[in-house]
Amino acid sequence: MSDKKPKPPIISAPPRKVCPICGKPSYSAVGVHPQCAQKIAKSTSTRL
Repeated sequence: MSDKKPKPPIISAPPRKVCPICGKPSYSAVGVHPQCAQKIAKSTSTRL
């Protein structure tokens, strides 16, 4: 019998959503970093 362990299959991770504000990959479910969302909220509230 062989003592070699079977190699695990190579599974690639799904691509991350890119934040539309900063252009970096986001781990948020919405796809926007919380700090970027705050920047947008502040800029839109000052325009009103």
